[in-house]
Amino acid sequence: ASGALNDYTPALRTRLQQSAAVTLGVTPDKVAVSVVAGSVLVKFEVSVSTAAASDMSNRVATTYPTADKASQRLGITVETVMAPVTFTVFTVLPSNFTAQT
Repeated sequence: ASGALNDYTPALRTRLQQSAAVTLGVTPDKVAVSVVAGSVLVKFEVSVSTAAASDMSNRVATTYPTADKASQRLGITVETVMAPVTFTVFTVLPSNFTAQT
């Protein structure tokens, strides 16, 4: 994205999070936004169930197919759109784990 890292204030990141959530049909707590140096890389992580991952990947690809469309939908200048990446996170607990209530 265009600009400098300090342009991406907490308020702007929250707005981007909410915009992506609405556009992708998830709640904002399912969207994480991080901003990283390297020009400015704005990274969105959307948490969904394994069963919904393929659908979400397709939704991201069709919602943000080009830099122009992503710029329009997010309200920032997007220079490049990268293809969505899907990954699965597993939580492994020890056999003697007891949940606290």
